[in-house]
Amino acid sequence: MAHWTRSTILAELRRLDERGQRVCYAQLMSKNPRLYFAARYHFGSFRDALRRAHLPELAHSLRPRWTRDRIIRLIKLARRSDEALNWQSVIERKDQLKQAAFASLQKRLFGSWAKALNAAGVDADDVRAYLDWSPEYVLSCLKQRHADGESLRASDVRDEDASLHAASVRHFKSFAAAVGRTKPKRRKR
Repeated sequence: MAHWTRSTILAELRRLDERGQRVCYAQLMSKNPRLYFAARYHFGSFRDALRRAHLPELAHSLRPRWTRDRIIRLIKLARRSDEALNWQSVIERKDQLKQAAFASLQKRLFGSWAKALNAAGVDADDVRAYLDWSPEYVLSCLKQRHADGESLRASDVRDEDASLHAASVRHFKSFAAAVGRTKPKRRKR
């Protein structure tokens, strides 16, 4: 269009919206920068032009406004699709779930991805890719192996559960020291 007027600008913004096109700064700057600059010139700001065209600002903003409900909806949708929800898998994605994960870290929303998962009814521990090998958990696993009649020889544990072996050495300086902590102490007579 050669010459923009207030009425032609409003008509064009509405037409784009009716066709399902995003009426936002990024879209107009890439496809129709003249319309964007004309809207700013004639209305004082692009936001005011959107208001005059009766188009909602938030629906046309450059970045989505994250809410707790929106993040929960995306998590539930991914869960129904049986997609991996552990942190590493989510941040390697190139979609809104990745954005939601980073947004969930904001204190005003959840403060952590685990809390967002829990709010969506997903047990964060169930989707973790890595276990939290605390000293107590290491000892618990060793005790369970012993109770199940499994070997506590270092070479057997290293071959069958390398993570347990490594965590034992990390927390207790040696595998033997970790195993020694699982045995009941004998009383002196």
